[in-house]
Amino acid sequence: MGMMGYDVVTPGNHDFDFHLDGLARYLYNAHDKSSPHLPVVVTSNLDLSARSPAVDSLSRSFNTYGVRDVAVFERRGIRVGVFGVMGIDAADDSPFMDGASFEQYTAAAQRCVQKLRDSARADIVLCLSHSGTSGDTAEGEDVDLARKVPGIDIIVSGHTHRTLTQPLRIGNTVICSAGAFGAYLGILDVEVSPPQRPHVENYALVPIDSTLPGDSSIAGRIEEFAALVDRNYLAPSGLTRDQVVAESGFDFESVDYAYAHPGEIGLGDLVADAYRFAVTQAEGPAARPIDAVIVPIGMIRSSFLRGPLTVGDVFQVLSLGLGPDKHPGYPLITVYITGADLLKTLEIETTLASLKEDAHLQIAGIRFRYNPNRIPLNRVTDAELIDPTGQAHVIDDNRLYRVCICLYSGIMLTSVSSLSHDLITIKLRRSDGTVIPDWSETIVDADAMQPGVQELKAWVALMQYLRSFPPEDHGTLPCIPPRYRIPAGRFIADASLNPIELLRNPNRFTIAAAALGLLLLLSLLWVILSLATRFRHR
Repeated sequence: MGMMGYDVVTPGNHDFDFHLDGLARYLYNAHDKSSPHLPVVVTSNLDLSARSPAVDSLSRSFNTYGVRDVAVFERRGIRVGVFGVMGIDAADDSPFMDGASFEQYTAAAQRCVQKLRDSARADIVLCLSHSGTSGDTAEGEDVDLARKVPGIDIIVSGHTHRTLTQPLRIGNTVICSAGAFGAYLGILDVEVSPPQRPHVENYALVPIDSTLPGDSSIAGRIEEFAALVDRNYLAPSGLTRDQVVAESGFDFESVDYAYAHPGEIGLGDLVADAYRFAVTQAEGPAARPIDAVIVPIGMIRSSFLRGPLTVGDVFQVLSLGLGPDKHPGYPLITVYITGADLLKTLEIETTLASLKEDAHLQIAGIRFRYNPNRIPLNRVTDAELIDPTGQAHVIDDNRLYRVCICLYSGIMLTSVSSLSHDLITIKLRRSDGTVIPDWSETIVDADAMQPGVQELKAWVALMQYLRSFPPEDHGTLPCIPPRYRIPAGRFIADASLNPIELLRNPNRFTIAAAALGLLLLLSLLWVILSLATRFRHR
């Protein structure tokens, strides 16, 4: 970022995926080894007041690097004040905080605006917000931030990956967003004439694509890092970043398409099937089968295009995080949950995912239908387990089922109670039914013949599955079967207004709603009868 000329940045939730110690090491390495120009880092609602070795380590790295809550830059006589915040949803997506926490972002923003306006005499106040908006509509945490803290002039919005083709204006605050993954360079030209608020002169999103010439010095630096990846990470497994492992005869759905069309996708089926396959291969014929696989769409970060697929391509699809072994990529884990909790998990797709879109599920081993017109958290109408032979089995509420997920998804599943405001809870258990006290015991061992646990990474599981496919025709490379071109129909939305379908197999939420509706109806009838009696006696 320093080489590219960034002036100021703020962390996002995935900057904490390697825990506080990982972020501390990022900052130390940048400070010790980087070019003379480094971007200023601002983070204004990260609370490091708790005492722990991890928090203390990050605090020391902040001091060494010079991380601050606000920064002021002077450009052409104009004082530009900048601060950075993490929103509630992003904070909830940061499970590896090791004792650190986040202050409520609007309160921190109010404090920073006052500091920049009053003490720093800023002519313009800019907020780097890892909070987000909802599409082109005036909704989302950054819209809420603009309404509650009107002293902000410009919000550069992240986290939700929205591409705003035109900036949003909330009161006197402008919100802009250039998507994700460097797809666009966002340009906002403003005219500043204090004490008037800034006036937008121009807004543009410039596509970053192959038509633009690369910068030779930065390209060379990237190649240096790529060589380190090959040598230090991939070489022990006999892999290289550009090694071709399989091929696809078609383009899979893009990540953008998956978010714009929530539901099952062929790529999600492929990933879920890969988990099941790789765990079965690692554990051998004596292992207990995997009953179900659950993959939140937020774990899938890239897609496959038609043609040869490299190790790097596979890693990009499941590139998040690290495990206890400190190596990149989340490991797969297996846990046991009751049939009742498994059905609750499916309600994440039917209800909760509309509140948190990266929670939409991709699955293997389950087939279910749901009615989006039913009462929330009771929308699943039919569900059954599908074993590897294709046979269907009824889900028993009291039976324990073995489920495969990645480590991050397991931790997030246990937080469903907060997302549902304590309406539903899901307990992840051992095979004996006791609640899991330590995540390390759930990690799948990729090679039981070696001492310790060799973490089976999610991305490695996908690569192993791709390598298991036979070549097509007279080819030599494993080829992804065409069945993954479209969704397999593992879950289907069946929108019905039939009263029988709306009330079939009710749980406590539907019963409560029906009771409330009946009570309101009886109250209405009582009012009508009372009025009729009164008029009759006049």
